[in-house]
Amino acid sequence: MFAASACLCGSISMCRPRSAREKSSDVATEPLNLRALKTLPKVIPNPPVAYSTPIEQFKAQTHTQEEIKTWQDWIAAHRDELSRLQPTGEGVDFSDKACKNGKPTKKHRD
Repeated sequence: MFAASACLCGSISMCRPRSAREKSSDVATEPLNLRALKTLPKVIPNPPVAYSTPIEQFKAQTHTQEEIKTWQDWIAAHRDELSRLQPTGEGVDFSDKACKNGKPTKKHRD
């Protein structure tokens, strides 16, 4: 049965209950455009929007085309700056407990 609700992924959408297998999967369940809108502010310095509050996140989900246009315009205006960005490795856990035999394990909370 489908119902309008706030999904585990944080989006408000029509979704079905997730199986145990789906809950433990690393497969994204929300559309790519919403994942991009949530991720870009976290990886881009001085983004045009931050979506730091639930209301801003909801706005991004409900006004997706407007948000996409904002990002497209901002990226075009900052193309040179963005092309010079280098990976920092920030937030990456390189410790032995993060991987087991080359395979990622569940996140650890220290």
